[in-house]
Amino acid sequence: MAFSKGSDFIVKVGNGATPEVFTALAGQVSANVSSSADRIDTSNKADGAYGSSLAGKLNVSVSVSGITDWDDDMLQRIESQYTARNRINLEITQSTGARKEAGAFAILSFELTGDDNDVQKYSVNFQSVGALTITQNA
Repeated sequence: MAFSKGSDFIVKVGNGATPEVFTALAGQVSANVSSSADRIDTSNKADGAYGSSLAGKLNVSVSVSGITDWDDDMLQRIESQYTARNRINLEITQSTGARKEAGAFAILSFELTGDDNDVQKYSVNFQSVGALTITQNA
């Protein structure tokens, strides 16, 4: 069985150029990818006490948080694209590049926190826009 370390799960941000180059967001501490489907209610009177449903449109949410590094061009790019309400391309790598997911994302939130006697931290939430491309490297 092949196990993966959490430190090998990296969110990379596209630079918007052609060809696009993806760079890891600096200071990452935590990354999460969550896939879900919209619920389509198919309940009717014949279902009795329990309803029924189908899976609808698919969604992928990505959240990443870490230590703020303002020398990082990608963090500045996320902030500027968020302010402009533009989409951004992400690449999520797993298992030292053995698996990659890439696609366009809307930036839903961009948060900065600064507690006393602590480093400044960032948190960003993204929502997929269309299908992601999944690549498996052997």
